[in-house]
Amino acid sequence: MSLKPKVALSQDFLLQLSKLPSSVHSKVMKWAIQFQSDPTSPGINYENINAARDSNLKSVRLDRDWRGIVFKPSSGDVYVLLYVDHHDDAYRWAENRKLAINPVTGAMQMVVVESVAIVEAPPAQPTPVARAVQEQKVEPQLPLFGGLEDRELLSLGVPEEMLAEVRNLTFEPQLDALQGRLPVEGYEGLFLVAAGDTVSQVLNARETRVDRKVDTSDFAAALATPESQSRFVIVDNDEAMMAIMNAPLAQWRVFLHPTQHKLASGDRSGPVRVLGGAGTGKTVLAMHRARWLADSRTPDGKKVLFTTFTRNLASDIEQNLRTLCGSGTSPSWKCETWMPGCTDSCAAASWSTASSTTASRTQPCRPGRLPWRCVTPRWTCRTTSMSRSWSRSSWHKASRPANSTGRLGGLAEKAC
Repeated sequence: MSLKPKVALSQDFLLQLSKLPSSVHSKVMKWAIQFQSDPTSPGINYENINAARDSNLKSVRLDRDWRGIVFKPSSGDVYVLLYVDHHDDAYRWAENRKLAINPVTGAMQMVVVESVAIVEAPPAQPTPVARAVQEQKVEPQLPLFGGLEDRELLSLGVPEEMLAEVRNLTFEPQLDALQGRLPVEGYEGLFLVAAGDTVSQVLNARETRVDRKVDTSDFAAALATPESQSRFVIVDNDEAMMAIMNAPLAQWRVFLHPTQHKLASGDRSGPVRVLGGAGTGKTVLAMHRARWLADSRTPDGKKVLFTTFTRNLASDIEQNLRTLCGSGTSPSWKCETWMPGCTDSCAAASWSTASSTTASRTQPCRPGRLPWRCVTPRWTCRTTSMSRSWSRSSWHKASRPANSTGRLGGLAEKAC
């Protein structure tokens, strides 16, 4: 018995979907649900894109004008909806893109391959001022990442197709100009190395293994990595497809940063404390953690307690949790505002908490006990996202705790 092919949606596909007119949106919805049901159906006509850099990118006809761009590998059972647009615009989008697996991290990456034609102009006669500038001795700029081997750059998340471009970078603004084309983990890794970190420090902070053999043709395995799941989501039934495509555009519902993904799931030995500046994703992480606990570690009749210190935020979080978890099932969580007067009622209730084993245990909150101790794991982690308001020099000089295992801790501590 053959397994059903895996169908995934890319972040670019959902972003583009949100921009479509309502009449086209409904048409794409109908087609996507049929595609999810059976991407191998003979009724789906995969057309080659002659100018595409990636022969696995195919065009699928939606109507006379609209086209979907799909990743259809020559072997394997993974199909990815990548983009949708008018015929010519969709083809232009696909021509310079390639979906590949990083040979060191195993992550699936969408690479924008660009080639710039250099036209040599006839030399102009320099002015006296220009001549004076030319006569000044100019210090040659060394490459920012000249000391790193290819495997080290790949381990940071740099796509293989962009190694040459990254090696030619000599100024930090050039790195920032590449941010839109680099995967998020690739840009952040290079940012940290440019700030003074070593590759080992970056990988240790990420808890990323780069010592395993990677099959660059196994896209099913690549989809399982946290890095891939920060930009691709697998849909395995019509209900999941409709829930994702019908919901208002809220990328946090579907895509998590790899560090957030690791913190949101899994068993721990006790409470955790996550530090980060405004907008770094602490509340989003907490909501995904609450959902994971409710789905995976909460027995029938018990609930996960989610507390906050303001009523408005509690209301927003409750609404977002309902969106995140879906409305088809009874919630296994409870969202409350934490105030001094709530300790008595909280002490009378038992709340679910994850243990270091696969089983769940319950324990009552005691008066005066911090609310987050009832619902989250017990180890210390500090994380934040890159912010361009920080210069690399201030990042490098930021104080870090003595027991910090990675550079992210220093920025998070200072930002808080």
